[in-house]
Amino acid sequence: MNILVTGGAGFVGSNLVQYLLNKYPQYRIVNLDKLTYAGNLANLEAAFENPNHSFVKGISATGSWCSASSATTLATPSSIARRNPTWTGASKARRNSSQQTSWNAGAPRMRRESGISKFLQVSTDEVYGSLESGRRSTEETPLRPSNPYAASKAAADLLALAFYRTYGLPVVVTRCTNNYGQFQFPEN
Repeated sequence: MNILVTGGAGFVGSNLVQYLLNKYPQYRIVNLDKLTYAGNLANLEAAFENPNHSFVKGISATGSWCSASSATTLATPSSIARRNPTWTGASKARRNSSQQTSWNAGAPRMRRESGISKFLQVSTDEVYGSLESGRRSTEETPLRPSNPYAASKAAADLLALAFYRTYGLPVVVTRCTNNYGQFQFPEN
């Protein structure tokens, strides 16, 4: 199996790449990252020693190098300071999430040409907005993003799900809470 991981040099992405290489040594991992402030090739030191890991610097999951049967989107900045419109601007946050998703899940031809069998959209619980104290979100909780980053992630989630409904691309959307651990960007 071939897996395309976008944002694979970032905190969550690099941990996912290493996990996949260790758990599934027969899989080929194509790691696509444009190496923004949070992308760090040092996070992938062990992965570069694995012949089943390929790194591509860029932002578009199209091209002859892309032959993945599964794709995962992790390519969105996770820092609150960097996603705050005061620092980056709402339009940039929106572009980062929704364009990355559309480039990766978006083209139905990608499924035909590269045989993608599953698309994993890694989102955030921030798409639910603020919850009352003691309440938890579920899959039925309405989307009520309260900042540009959360709105862009909600848009990306809906776009990925629309590709499922329209083109039959199997999609899984995860909405995790804050993550921490090895390779975390110091600002977070």
